[in-house]
Amino acid sequence: MLKLFHRRESLKKIVFGFILVLMVVGMVIYLIPGFTGMTDDPTTTAVVAEVDGEQIRAWDLQQSVQEVSRRNRIPTEMMGLYTTQILDDMLLEKASLKEAARLGIRVSQSELVERLRQIPDVFPGGKFVGQQEYEDLVFSRFNMGVAQFEERFRQSIIVEKLRGLVTDSLTVSPEEVRKEFGQANEKLVVDYIFVDPADFKKEIVPTDAALQAYYDKNKSRYQIPEKRSAKIVWFEQGRTAATLSIPDADIRKYYEDRKDTYRSEERVQVSHILLKASANEAAKLAESKKKAEDLLKRLKAGADFAKLATENSEDPGSASKGGELGWIVRKQTVPEFEQAAFSLPPGSLSDLVQTTYGIHILKVIAHEQARLKPLEEAQAEIQMTLRQQRAQAIIPRQAEETAAALRRAPGDVEPLAQKYHALAFTPAPLAREEPVPGVGQSPEFQQELFGLQKGQVGRAIPVSSGYAIPILLDVLPTHQGEFAEVKERVKTELIEEQAREKAAAKSSELGKLLEQQTKKDLKQAAQSLKLALKTSDPVTRETPIPSLGKLTDLDPNVFTKAVGEAAGPLPATTGQVAFQIASRQPPKEEDFAAQKPQIEERLLAQKRQQAFSVFQDSLRSRLEASGGLKIYQDVLSRTAAGNQPLPHPHPHPPGF
Repeated sequence: MLKLFHRRESLKKIVFGFILVLMVVGMVIYLIPGFTGMTDDPTTTAVVAEVDGEQIRAWDLQQSVQEVSRRNRIPTEMMGLYTTQILDDMLLEKASLKEAARLGIRVSQSELVERLRQIPDVFPGGKFVGQQEYEDLVFSRFNMGVAQFEERFRQSIIVEKLRGLVTDSLTVSPEEVRKEFGQANEKLVVDYIFVDPADFKKEIVPTDAALQAYYDKNKSRYQIPEKRSAKIVWFEQGRTAATLSIPDADIRKYYEDRKDTYRSEERVQVSHILLKASANEAAKLAESKKKAEDLLKRLKAGADFAKLATENSEDPGSASKGGELGWIVRKQTVPEFEQAAFSLPPGSLSDLVQTTYGIHILKVIAHEQARLKPLEEAQAEIQMTLRQQRAQAIIPRQAEETAAALRRAPGDVEPLAQKYHALAFTPAPLAREEPVPGVGQSPEFQQELFGLQKGQVGRAIPVSSGYAIPILLDVLPTHQGEFAEVKERVKTELIEEQAREKAAAKSSELGKLLEQQTKKDLKQAAQSLKLALKTSDPVTRETPIPSLGKLTDLDPNVFTKAVGEAAGPLPATTGQVAFQIASRQPPKEEDFAAQKPQIEERLLAQKRQQAFSVFQDSLRSRLEASGGLKIYQDVLSRTAAGNQPLPHPHPHPPGF
């Protein structure tokens, strides 16, 4: 509910501060270059595409794919599709930079520095963090040196300027805003029956004979995939951070450079009871006031605030928590609410407070004045932050050094792990795509592990919490699973199959019954078939219903249906659903003024994105027509099909 009270202040300052970093991340994902010099290895120097003579190597493309895969946990079998898409994004980015150069769009050094100043982690409180910390930050986040980072940053600003040149003249009409408001705020309430296979599982108790028969019938399905036994050296960030000592002088400097971040505003901890009513609803407002007065009398007589809030408040966000809103600061809520909250002493109740949302009763729990948190209070937090930052910076180097040392002396695992406070362990044999216990899911790590020969030491691979080095001990080949070995899997699959069959039969029965009804009556159908009938909350086009998802995904035309109209059974998540329109709620006109700025901003952003995409597509078409765009399909096919990472042409991270 607290968000209802927030003033509609412009988000531009906040967004502007973060968009630069996000753009850099985008550039890193799509344009990761090689680190330093090249080798003569043809697998790394093979050219997959050219844009006006500028080459994209297979190595660059695969590194970009692996970066996206690591961030989004893409299954190996899907990486071929992503390879083509990511190459397309790289081509469009390079084409955009070429066009910007042709148009004379540039970024001066002073402009670059000014934009860097707007990245909070680089210039906290307006002060530069220092060269070494800047270098560590860039390397730990983007795995590149400062010079490369700043060049990519410069390119991102150039593309931003080109985008502005193409799209800044676009506008959104009042009619478009009004239409979007209507579509976004119109709500439906539906009665529905969800036939879920999971509901039938408890009815199915297969015998051992049935399981054996199912196994025999589907024996080829139960192959045990190839597994690999490996020793893993894991450089876990938290473990490394705990070993680092941070000098008091560094803690003090960090505090002094970021003093503004340790200033806390005046704030109050408050709970409330809300009875909704707007000023133009006279009858409802009078009713809400009368009910609120009764509640206030009961509270003053000693009634429990949390209990009354849970039972009576019409704020869905806080009612379930006993009316608790948590801490609020000034200018965070509407004026009337703020005035009452900040004027009451802790432990006291307000009189009735009327706002645009209705009638409130407030209870102030605590009140804190604005203050600067002293260094003594912030010291532990700062120490932890600096330890994490420094661990992020040193772990890649330590992992690379350890991997190189292990290739020279594979038997030195334990001493090297102890030297760097890493953890060396041997988990149960791993199948492809299977997460490493403790380390987690990492497609790149799995690719590395399954590309090794027995006894070979792999590369240091970044994982979610640090770096990991695999050392392959043994390969357990694919084999036919014996019944005893796969019995639990057989049982699970048999129950799931029979549950789906029962659910499909029940859905078919429901569909036939609805077809026979002259006037659709979902309630009567549910009673006849002993199925549960549920009623949704009022939902918009974008509001999901539990277990079903969004109505518009079930039926794109659902919001054009009349009250009483029914549809289904239709596929929904794991089962089938039939629904009937119970009621329709038109948009509330009083909400239009509040939503208008956000709608305009959203529509304009969509228009600009679409316009720039069309512009980039036209650039690509021009390059294709002129012969300036070349894609070497044989290299692309090999890159997309390959499950093993290309040899790394640069075995060590760059120096600064």
